[in-house]
Amino acid sequence: MFKKKEQVIRYHYHPGIYEFNFPLLKNDRVPYEEGKVIVHYVPIRMKIGYEYTKNDKLVSVQYFEDNEGLSIQNFIEKISSEVANTIIKNIFHGQIPVDEIEWFEEHHIRGKKKLLKVEMEWDDEKKHYTSADFRLVSIEDYDSYSQPIKLKNFAVEHKDWKEKNK
Repeated sequence: MFKKKEQVIRYHYHPGIYEFNFPLLKNDRVPYEEGKVIVHYVPIRMKIGYEYTKNDKLVSVQYFEDNEGLSIQNFIEKISSEVANTIIKNIFHGQIPVDEIEWFEEHHIRGKKKLLKVEMEWDDEKKHYTSADFRLVSIEDYDSYSQPIKLKNFAVEHKDWKEKNK
């Protein structure tokens, strides 16, 4: 008798292609000889807007795993959660369009590219992704606008180590 109206969510954003290197602190955070902890960077290309994703998703995030041997599959949920809670949330003025985001990971192995689609579940209460599942997709089906981006990792001084070794 009563029809429930479909809720329409309006997002305010600037469409485009965003390329950046996202910092990643691995779980160990152990300083090496000089007392510095390595901060790794994950190259990311993010397409915002249907005219850039060219499909039914508003946001397409592509990670490039070509970062001095760093495997990001073990950290994909952590990285994705941090990207969603910082970069994506900022682009969409405080909102995270979880159902409108698709995630990809691109590997460069022996001169060949492989693309994996990453499916994850969003925990709305914890604002965190869980249960990552990887599925190989055809690289030709995904339109890349430029070559992979890369930034060298750097180290930051570990305060405790510096004080301990004065």
